[in-house]
Amino acid sequence: IVTLAIALSIPGGAASWASQDGYEVRRDRSNMVPMRDGVRLSTDLYFPEGAEGPRSTILIRTPYNKEGSNRGDTIPRFVDKGYVVAVQDIRGRYESEGQYRLRYSDREDGYDTVDWLIKQPWSSQKVATFGCSYLGETQLALSASKHPNHVAAMPQAPSAAYYAPGRPW
Repeated sequence: IVTLAIALSIPGGAASWASQDGYEVRRDRSNMVPMRDGVRLSTDLYFPEGAEGPRSTILIRTPYNKEGSNRGDTIPRFVDKGYVVAVQDIRGRYESEGQYRLRYSDREDGYDTVDWLIKQPWSSQKVATFGCSYLGETQLALSASKHPNHVAAMPQAPSAAYYAPGRPW
């Protein structure tokens, strides 16, 4: 956790990150984020209400419906610590446009999403990623693109067989 706080440069450093008072969550639903080919991906943004200054972002890309991803405490825990959380339906799934093809455009779409996030007026221009299973795999694909603003990844249980012959990392 301290490493994540340092990578994202939380105001006040890691010590205040661990002891910071919580924020209320404000949700901005269904932002249509444009990809390089014109397809738009639906992205919900969760903000720490009342937080001032640029905020770092935790990006979660999912094929499992972003509407169900706010269950539990993952999003509130990140927002409570001052992060903006972006949860996106991947290409061709749920509210996002385009055709779903297993792992086909995860690298480019992840890269384009980070580009969009860092251009927002509230952004610190630092993005981390989070998630398990396919959500972990989308992080590996994005990491392979070496986006300079993708500063940390927290993949949990991504597939060991992610590589497909003919698709270079």
